[in-house]
Amino acid sequence: MDCVRPDYLTYSFFDRLKKEGEEYTNCIAQAPHTSTSHVSILTGLYPFSHKVRWLLDFNVKGQMIQEVLKENGYETAAFIGGFPLTTGNLNRGFDIFEHREVVNDTLEGRSFYDPANVLSMRAIEWLDKRKTSDNFVFLHFFDAHLTLRSELVHQRPEKDEKGIYRNIGRYLGRRERRYREEIRFMSEQLQLLLDLCDPDLLVITSDHGEKMQGEKNYPWVYNSKGKQISSHFHEVELWDIQLRVPLLFYGSGIQNKLVAEQVRSIDIMPTILDLVDIKPPKTDGISLIEEKYPKYAYSETFFSQLMEKNVHSFEMDKEHSWGWRDIDPLVSLRTNRYKLICSAKGKIKPLMLFDLAKDVEEEKNMLDKNRVQKRLEHELVELLRNDDQWI
Repeated sequence: MDCVRPDYLTYSFFDRLKKEGEEYTNCIAQAPHTSTSHVSILTGLYPFSHKVRWLLDFNVKGQMIQEVLKENGYETAAFIGGFPLTTGNLNRGFDIFEHREVVNDTLEGRSFYDPANVLSMRAIEWLDKRKTSDNFVFLHFFDAHLTLRSELVHQRPEKDEKGIYRNIGRYLGRRERRYREEIRFMSEQLQLLLDLCDPDLLVITSDHGEKMQGEKNYPWVYNSKGKQISSHFHEVELWDIQLRVPLLFYGSGIQNKLVAEQVRSIDIMPTILDLVDIKPPKTDGISLIEEKYPKYAYSETFFSQLMEKNVHSFEMDKEHSWGWRDIDPLVSLRTNRYKLICSAKGKIKPLMLFDLAKDVEEEKNMLDKNRVQKRLEHELVELLRNDDQWI
């Protein structure tokens, strides 16, 4: 479910999965934007390993879960809601990779997308013809991926000379209600899928979260120099509201369990393969079956450094004045308790340190030359030592 935060899973379908399955309440994504994060989910690799650092025109390095399952006799299908995932080579290993562009959404910012009911019914039809085979279906629900347009459907303020809306505060408030409506709609389609198909294993997660009104300068982003840079809801910052994602496992053999320890999106792929008794390829993630959890979670966003290298992104920034060139590249390292966020302009420079046990909202910057900061900074530098992004 693209762009869905765990604190918005308040509907009966999710309550059922939480009561009967495994819920991980502290799952961290490796990037706050669609393509990079999805590739991490499907490969079990950090972005510096699979080499997808941008939204469009990407080339995945490493083996994806559908390729491993196909090699082991599974039939594989992907039904894709949003266009970003169709611009790269994510289709590798899928017998069918379908994006029909059912809706042309100009008002809420999803461009050409397929609603959740279309995707779920296509999956049900596909599975109904394959009752005797082992099957893997990947569903990408894009319904909750609402942009600023959903706030400004009826009336739009003027823009200044830099393309930034003037006096935008008076227009805000509609988007969160629409966001909840779309999550409810997706839950109904997932309920239908569960009732009609009765899968052996259902895994629900997201690629990133989202800022909402009143949170972290919504809708604006400021760089390290204090400069306001247009409107971004998730792509260019590393707050937990943008990185923490839902993770639910449900099905035969899955016992009810609530896990508060930190896990990562890259742990999903090896865990699924472990559950179906298939040896995973080498990954940066680990299987969660043995209840051993990772010490660190790494996340990144490299919008400004990579923009000039991506034709689509360059043109989008030029057309929409999104201010991507002025955004700080960021990397972070997170433990169960602490989180260090650094800028990454050729070298690591600490910007913020939070004690998450005492400061869930990430409001008190504890940055200082203390042992925690030094340890996390050292680990971050070591992790990225061979990253060719620095070249």
